[in-house]
Amino acid sequence: MLSLYIPLLMVAAFLLFEWIFVSCLSIIPTTFRDYSVSTKQHDTPLLVYILLFTFFESGLIVRTIQEVHHLGLPWIIFEFLSGCIPFWIVSCLALRMGPFMHNLSMSETIGNVYGRYPMIITSLSNICCATVVVAIQMNIISLAINICLDWVDPRIVTFLTILLLGCYTVIGRMRVFSLTNIGQLVAFLITPLILSCWMSMRMDEPLLELLGRLFMSQAKNHLNNLSHSDFNAPAILSLFLANQVSCIQPLMMQKVYMSSDHFQARSVFFYTGIFGAIMKFFILLFSLILLSAAPTLSLTEIWSYIVTGMPPALKGLVAISLLSAAMSVADTYLNTPAVLFSHDIVEGMMDQKWIPYRYQIRLAKLIALLMGLVAMLLNTHCSDLMELCKLHLDCFIPIAIAPFILAVLGFRGTSRTALMGMAAGILAIWSWNKWVEPITHINGAFPSMVANCLAMMVAHYFFPRPKKELKQTKQSNENHQPKLY
Repeated sequence: MLSLYIPLLMVAAFLLFEWIFVSCLSIIPTTFRDYSVSTKQHDTPLLVYILLFTFFESGLIVRTIQEVHHLGLPWIIFEFLSGCIPFWIVSCLALRMGPFMHNLSMSETIGNVYGRYPMIITSLSNICCATVVVAIQMNIISLAINICLDWVDPRIVTFLTILLLGCYTVIGRMRVFSLTNIGQLVAFLITPLILSCWMSMRMDEPLLELLGRLFMSQAKNHLNNLSHSDFNAPAILSLFLANQVSCIQPLMMQKVYMSSDHFQARSVFFYTGIFGAIMKFFILLFSLILLSAAPTLSLTEIWSYIVTGMPPALKGLVAISLLSAAMSVADTYLNTPAVLFSHDIVEGMMDQKWIPYRYQIRLAKLIALLMGLVAMLLNTHCSDLMELCKLHLDCFIPIAIAPFILAVLGFRGTSRTALMGMAAGILAIWSWNKWVEPITHINGAFPSMVANCLAMMVAHYFFPRPKKELKQTKQSNENHQPKLY
């Protein structure tokens, strides 16, 4: 009977440690910049750790295991490449972001180039994106409690965990989040390896021999069987392309602005891509072992099969790992929209930025709590993990990525140019989700981003521009380098 309480005690101890850690190390920030991007004095390894743990959240490992079991080899290739290529894309862009390193957010960069209204629209889309990500993490928290503490009502523990999230999001700052994420990364990094060892014990076969059987003697047969899985190739390709640009989102780009300069930002994302590929390898390794052990499981039975017969201490470790990753991502995504709202939207609607610092901080903390409540409602309305992930892509890729990439590469369009592109992206994703995706099951985030880019090019080169806008564009070209030749 006592063994039933071991996972619960482990989780409770972990949450208590999180609260004490943040409460003791929380320092009241002295400026709004310190609250949003900290002191910009982080070492490169620290930023790599933060970025890795932000990307490798619990939703990623759960979705990877489920989709590998469902789609096989195509999804294995998809996930492995997605562990490094998105970071290397941002690494290349970071070299051209020198003029924007003083900004606090991706929206502010767009505002400096295109004006007030594109900045506000970008901020709103990124806030929606962050809300969906927080809802995903709440979904994972419920899953972790359900599969590891199945005798406890998951709604109670989920509510307490979200309450803890809200509290230390309000009292904390970016430096505390950074230090907390390091400990959480250590706990989460070893989970795929431990689960792989556990599955090899259940199969009564040593791990090394199991790996040899999978990757040497019978690897060809396994991959041939996986390659014949029932999958929609265009749908996977569309998701793959959308995922390659998914790192160009506010939270990931905030790590660029946290860097001391664009050279450090390039190094951070380059090394993150290398370590990301290594971490993806271990996650995919466990997914492949699970597929070999039980190839006929349905998606709803996967995690029940994994924890069946698992020792209580190991259950507690799995629960802590999933919770730590979910909490780390959730608190950071709660902080990001708060900064976007109080800095970009509120100040963007005013001619003079006169808001006192203390009111900016209070407003940011209030918005963080409100976003948590909205995310809880969204999670209650839609609990399908893959659908939430697709909604996350739809919220910002069709709207913000094309103007941002063009701005970094040196394109200097007017406010009207950016607004026409954003309108085209919004119309494209709405039309795609209404008429195309129900028939083809292909996600429309990437095609809508392309539509945004094409609309901006057409608006810039084929529509006459007033002399006032031409003067603003010329001034923007002089203030923001490098240019695109």
